[in-house]
Amino acid sequence: MIRSTDIEDTYKGGAFLRVWSVSSSGQAICAQDAHATAATEQATLDATTASNAKIRVALAAVDGLEAAKRVAEPDGDIPKTVTETDIDGNETERPYRAWAEYDAAQATIEGATEATNQFALVRSMGVQSETLPKTETSTEPIFSEDGSDSGETREVVTVVKGETITNPDFAAWKGAWDAVDADLN
Repeated sequence: MIRSTDIEDTYKGGAFLRVWSVSSSGQAICAQDAHATAATEQATLDATTASNAKIRVALAAVDGLEAAKRVAEPDGDIPKTVTETDIDGNETERPYRAWAEYDAAQATIEGATEATNQFALVRSMGVQSETLPKTETSTEPIFSEDGSDSGETREVVTVVKGETITNPDFAAWKGAWDAVDADLN
């Protein structure tokens, strides 16, 4: 997965300017050919550079939000603060590192913009289809090695050929994707 720090605009010594966009799975991609900088109008180069920068900033915000969501809350028996005593007997209270990291992560999560949350949702869900295959669940017996019924059962899920159901996640993904697409592409 491309991170904000992976996005580079130019290559071959500045001879080409990449055109970054965001795919419907929330990934930064170069779906268009790069601009040859010597043969492209300055206004186009400026617009592409600004668009790339906007994607890079949005991606950095999502990278930060995703990292913050991975920070686990410390165990309840870990103190929130630590008191340190220096050689002269002076005490200083400071936040315990695990709690400081957790509190910073929570501040990042709470401070995330709606656009960042939508971008993160698209990335976490991947591309969603409007429908899903219809499935049916049945129960069947489990047989012993000798072929006799063991008295236990298992559930078996099968796909019903040619039938679909509405994907319950599609509306949330579509709303988030439409907002990301309009903002960044």
